[in-house]
Amino acid sequence: PYAPFWEKILNLPQIESNEEKEELILDFMDHLIYCEDSNKQVPWFWYFQKGLLKQLFDTWAQVLESCEKKRLDDLNETKLFAQQQLLERKGTKGLIEDDNDNDIDNDNDNDNDNDNDNDNDNDNDNGVANEQAESTLILEEEEDENGSEDKTNGWKDEDDVYESGIRLMSVLIGLLSAMVDHRSFEKAFCENQMHAIELLKRTLEMTPVHVHIAMP
Repeated sequence: PYAPFWEKILNLPQIESNEEKEELILDFMDHLIYCEDSNKQVPWFWYFQKGLLKQLFDTWAQVLESCEKKRLDDLNETKLFAQQQLLERKGTKGLIEDDNDNDIDNDNDNDNDNDNDNDNDNDNDNGVANEQAESTLILEEEEDENGSEDKTNGWKDEDDVYESGIRLMSVLIGLLSAMVDHRSFEKAFCENQMHAIELLKRTLEMTPVHVHIAMP
């Protein structure tokens, strides 16, 4: 009563990309809708015997773990980047203050020797200090721009990873919702109830506001 093509759903964990897994699940759900509209029986007990439910839960847990790891890595990288920027800015500010203090000391010494020389020294020292300050400011602005670009690109890549993973988890939840009412899986769902609740809780914690999760 089933088409051999749909046996591919049993190889779900072996498929590498989230996009291919999502596409397969969506095709399988289209097949289920077709069977329902055509009054064709879906061999749920056969799928149960072949371990489909376990494979769906395993796939869900696998993609959820990869999203959680990526999220943690990106958060750590962002914190490290912010700390480095803060240290660099503090160091640059300290150097400028030291230079200004040295300039003032040198100016005072020159005042005791020669007033005319002191005026010239003040002009030269202030010019050097201003050039150093301007150079440092330009450097900081370039670093800020580069840092912002890197951070933007990082979050863009992160969003791609999250969105593909969360879309996959969304269709997994949709398929599990379609299976939960069938007698063949009733006992198995009861046995995996706590596992499913834990996965769902972690998934909701991982879900960005702009991504919709299909709830049962």
